[in-house]
Amino acid sequence: MPLEVLLFISYYLTTPDYCNLRQSCKHIEASLHSSFAKEYFSKRQFVLTEFSLQALVDISRCKFSPYLTHVILAAERPVWARPHTFPAVDSAAEATRRLRMRQEYSSHINLINFSQDLEMLADAFSNLPNLDTIGIRDFNSRSRFRDQPLVEWRSYGATTYQRDTGLALARPASTVAFGHGSPQLVLDNNWPWYEARLFAGLLQALGKSGSRPKRFEVILRHHGLFDVAFNLPRFSEPFNDSVLARLDTLFLDLSDDFIPAMTRSGPDQTPSNCTNYFLRAFLSKLPALSSLRLNFANCDRHRTCDFLLWLAALLPLSAAAGSATATTAATTGAALAGSMQRTGTDAGVNLSPPPPVSFSKLKQLDLGKVSIRVDILTDLVTKYEASLQGLSFYNVILMGKMHSSHPYLDLEEALRHFIKSDVALTSLKLDSVYNDHGPSLQTLPVRFNATARSRDWRGKDKENGLKEMVSSMVIDWPDSEDESMDDSDEMGSGEDSDDEDDEDDDGDGE
Repeated sequence: MPLEVLLFISYYLTTPDYCNLRQSCKHIEASLHSSFAKEYFSKRQFVLTEFSLQALVDISRCKFSPYLTHVILAAERPVWARPHTFPAVDSAAEATRRLRMRQEYSSHINLINFSQDLEMLADAFSNLPNLDTIGIRDFNSRSRFRDQPLVEWRSYGATTYQRDTGLALARPASTVAFGHGSPQLVLDNNWPWYEARLFAGLLQALGKSGSRPKRFEVILRHHGLFDVAFNLPRFSEPFNDSVLARLDTLFLDLSDDFIPAMTRSGPDQTPSNCTNYFLRAFLSKLPALSSLRLNFANCDRHRTCDFLLWLAALLPLSAAAGSATATTAATTGAALAGSMQRTGTDAGVNLSPPPPVSFSKLKQLDLGKVSIRVDILTDLVTKYEASLQGLSFYNVILMGKMHSSHPYLDLEEALRHFIKSDVALTSLKLDSVYNDHGPSLQTLPVRFNATARSRDWRGKDKENGLKEMVSSMVIDWPDSEDESMDDSDEMGSGEDSDDEDDEDDDGDGE
């Protein structure tokens, strides 16, 4: 049978039937090997259990290892409930499930407490020659086309765990939607620390293994990484820095629900809050970064603006003339060392804020689930215009300049900035963008051609492409504002912003 016909037939089979077809004879198994490996072994999701990680180690040592390019660690785990929450054991089967759950939980705790998970990850990564992407997520993908809509891509071992214990692996959950502050965790308050440990552990395992993937994607739908996740231990700096130096793409879902650092700055060295202090120091170690995506779903808008102001700030002349990365790393190290010295009432308040980053190779910037002032947006574009080629905004609220009485005039100014600046944009994506209506605290959706909520432009003619996009924008201003808008030609159609299609872009398959 010709290979094309075999592939056509196999395309319509469910996963069990596809596997049965492969096992029907050696010739069919060999013929389907490449297509099967690309579909089922190019991207795999695992969890921190011995069973799951052993599967990853085994895959790394078999004939499928060259195909595995994307490894995901899921933010799910076995959990233990207090005995009084369980019903009485009324059968041998229930007693077996209870014992299995106890064993799985105990094994999981030992795996983490003795860092055996890091050893297993490092072992697997060292045998994956084409590993390109590492990810963390707290959801399962529904992109399994063969078995839709009933089957998701799940972590390896999750189905076995549920069958043996009668319970699904536990995941974090949130009760608060975007824009209303930090979430209250439904399950327990240890998930942020667990995810921080996942993040730091993956970096350490990569460093030990010698593997240098180009992409690191943290996609969390329930809450973001706390700042403490980026406080990497000093003893692992040589491993971590060697990984970060090669990193090309970084996706992060962030939370600011952690005690901010107190830093001293300015001529009078006044103490002030420094949001995402460890993240700022972490970003300074990414000299090769060309694509950055940040989601701020669980962040206060004022603290987020403070962080974005730092991201948009120009480098000091001394840092710009030399190595900005080396200067930042040295300054951060000295500041952290100084913070450990307690001196009376100034204990712990002798940190210096991390210097701004350079990101001289940044080509793509995506911002999502954030409220941002348009002057900060234009400053960001100005700072990175020498290399920036793509912008994307997803679920973004655009605000006018601080103390502005006419925020929509500032938006029009931002549009002119995009069109007339020297930035060589070749793509601009806007999805679910809103305009902040000043003192009324309303958020007005930006639409395209009256109904569409998103617009994606790609091309080489930036000026005409963006002008066309701007002309299609519509904001439904309240009636009280319509007259003032009619008096000014500035109010035409809306604004520029960009989207970052966060979880759905990268929530596909394992």
